[in-house]
Amino acid sequence: MAVYHRIWLSHLSRPSATEVDLMVKAFEAGNELRYITSFASPMLKQDGFENAYIDLVSKSQMTNVDYEQFGLKRLGDSFPDASYSVLLERLSESNIFVAAREDRVFDESLELAIRQFQTIYGLNDDGIIGPNTIEWLNKSASDKLTDLSA
Repeated sequence: MAVYHRIWLSHLSRPSATEVDLMVKAFEAGNELRYITSFASPMLKQDGFENAYIDLVSKSQMTNVDYEQFGLKRLGDSFPDASYSVLLERLSESNIFVAAREDRVFDESLELAIRQFQTIYGLNDDGIIGPNTIEWLNKSASDKLTDLSA
């Protein structure tokens, strides 16, 4: 435990004199909780964040097949069979469920699901599957936890 504690602390930068002063004043005024929570990620306030986080913890030991696509995908586009299945699987891992279409067309329900996914992970919720969305679709649950807790 002591070794882990030292490793973790070695990654933290030393606080500035101003930060130490603000912390002391907060504790003297009895505002410890407000001071500490001021460092929390703004994503903690997003709808669905807590459920997504809890789910990621339970899935952090799983390995995934990467979702792959070329270019952007948006409403009206179609998907190759393999990537469509992987996309729906990635969304379901974040508790976002979309009924599969036989024609594998990017429809309104998939666009809404992509927007939900983007919102949960703090991305631009434009409903378009681009590089940032693909990156988050392919992150392991462990990596998502690490990024969201930063």
